[in-house]
Amino acid sequence: MTKAIFTAFLGMFFMGCALFSSKLTLENSSWALISISNESINIQKTPVIRFLDKKAAGFNGVNNFNANYEVSNGKIIFSDMISTRMAALSPELSKLETDFTNTLLNVVSFESNGDILTIRGADNTLIFKRAK
Repeated sequence: MTKAIFTAFLGMFFMGCALFSSKLTLENSSWALISISNESINIQKTPVIRFLDKKAAGFNGVNNFNANYEVSNGKIIFSDMISTRMAALSPELSKLETDFTNTLLNVVSFESNGDILTIRGADNTLIFKRAK
């Protein structure tokens, strides 16, 4: 019985550490998008996201955006997103902007391990590299 309780405690401890460390690696960090759904990003101005204290800001390929964010239960939740309203210069940029924004607004899971941040949505996966 004691062994089972100890094992359960260790599992909860490590899950808690993983959630806590995910938040620590995000605050005051900047990330540049390197791929979306396994397709490399090769555009003039790279999409980025910066995490501040409960605020996120960045560029989605066409427009600048700001949002609130919260890390809860192993999930990152973006809310109250606002953005500028510039028109995309091509259908590809328009699709990138839509996929990027929709993924952030509908996160299924995320993970951060060092210099790579992966945000998975229902339809797309955004992979970022830590920006310097």
